[in-house]
Amino acid sequence: MSTKILFLLAAWILCTSSAWSQESIAAPFLYFQPSARASAMGGAAVAMERSSFEAFTNSAALVRAPKFVVSGSWQNPLPIFDRAHAYGSISYAFDSLQAVSLSGNYYSDGGHIRTFDNGSPGGSFRANSMLLTGTYSRALNNDISIGAGVSLLQVNLAPINVNTSTGSATSLLFNVGALYRNLAPEATYSGGDVETAKEFAHKGVSVGIAIATIGPAVKFSSSSAGDATPSTLTVGAAYSPLRTSSEGVQVGFDLEKRLQESGIVNRIHAGCEVNFLRYFCLRAGYNAGTASADPSFLTLGAGLRFTFYR
Repeated sequence: MSTKILFLLAAWILCTSSAWSQESIAAPFLYFQPSARASAMGGAAVAMERSSFEAFTNSAALVRAPKFVVSGSWQNPLPIFDRAHAYGSISYAFDSLQAVSLSGNYYSDGGHIRTFDNGSPGGSFRANSMLLTGTYSRALNNDISIGAGVSLLQVNLAPINVNTSTGSATSLLFNVGALYRNLAPEATYSGGDVETAKEFAHKGVSVGIAIATIGPAVKFSSSSAGDATPSTLTVGAAYSPLRTSSEGVQVGFDLEKRLQESGIVNRIHAGCEVNFLRYFCLRAGYNAGTASADPSFLTLGAGLRFTFYR
């Protein structure tokens, strides 16, 4: 029943999103993918398990993660500018049915020069934004799980107050997700390897849906309508054609709708991950914009996989 409600909510959002559209977006850094694995796979992640970034990609997958996970990333999206994006998360599974996490998403927009009305410089300041999120995930059975999160967004554009305008604004945001895994597990070849389940959680096909950062507009002035938040609706699938204790192949495909933009689908994410020799993996993908003005690009990556403690 919970997953049916989520899909009905997603359909309603998709049909009415054009009515929500606003010209300006607050905190667009929330579109950035913090996971190196997902980024290398073209951004495909909503149906992936054990990514260490479940709180960001799909809260429903959190309960499928290991018992205790600490993850983080740092990137400079535009190296020629003084900007940085950092993400950190800590999660804990109480049992096989429930898990929680606390995560932080930070973006520094670099240094800026403040000017007075006459154009003369009045000092410098740094603009930044921060999103703090608490997430809860629950397994409904061995294959279906759901999740939800609440976030506090703080956007700091300037360090001063001018009349009724402020340099800072806050907003309360929400996210929900659902994951249905182990569809057609016989479609995964394991060669009768009994150790497969210990090394790789994913078999067959998984289907996921996530609605992220939905909430009221971010207002910097009491008299303005405010800026929209970068809300997204993502649906996707993942398939593992091969899983043994030392090799594995997984492909992912996501469709992303940005609710403040026109069109049914705004970005398409597709990628593949190949595990070999037990510890190594190679990844490739394609991140495509559906509009002619949107960038599209290939992605590549590599990783090392090992267990600290079992």
